[in-house]
Amino acid sequence: MPETPFHDLQDYVALPRLAGLALSPDGTRLVTTAAALNPERTRWRPALWEVDPSGERPARRLTRGATGESAPAFTADGDLLFTSPAPTRSGPIRRRTSPPRCGCSRRPASRTSSAPAPAASPARSRRAPPPRSPRCR
Repeated sequence: MPETPFHDLQDYVALPRLAGLALSPDGTRLVTTAAALNPERTRWRPALWEVDPSGERPARRLTRGATGESAPAFTADGDLLFTSPAPTRSGPIRRRTSPPRCGCSRRPASRTSSAPAPAASPARSRRAPPPRSPRCR
């Protein structure tokens, strides 16, 4: 019988963990947080993954930050909001946004916050977004 991660406790504990689902308003994008152990196997590093709700495309990783990203939420316009800790653990949590079908992210506002998760509401999403970086156009 082939060995699986369920045969060894350390391998089992090291399996990636999924947390939370965010579905876009039009139902075409589904984003989840997947946490995997770092190479030293000492800390969990979360990343955002997009999963095709229809099951036709493979899942794709959206973020690759050194400290990880989490708390995905969509605006009414379809932009993805998420939190990203500052490069140092003592720094504030930054809110980030990523437009549909774009692999880059940007700050939706210049002010940092210690809020654990972004809150998307139809009223807030009607504001004009900040300018996109050249590769997002």
